[in-house]
Amino acid sequence: MEVEFYKTVEGLKPAGQFINLIEDVKLRAKMIRTVRLLEEFGYELGMPDSRYLEDGFVKKTKKTPRETLEKAKEYRTDYERRFRK
Repeated sequence: MEVEFYKTVEGLKPAGQFINLIEDVKLRAKMIRTVRLLEEFGYELGMPDSRYLEDGFVKKTKKTPRETLEKAKEYRTDYERRFRK
């Protein structure tokens, strides 16, 4: 399976940018490893490996910030509008 990152109308790939901006080398390596596992196992990728794929942010609390949820909804709506026909 090929993993394709969401791309905005402007051509930006928020998930790829997020991964590249992670300063913690070990965490960045885990994210890259998880994407590679996703390519290999697809939707069958389960826990604990899939936990690093949550909405493109590093979750440190149980509650997801409202701004993060709103941004994810915007991306989903844009994707569906442009690619789901």
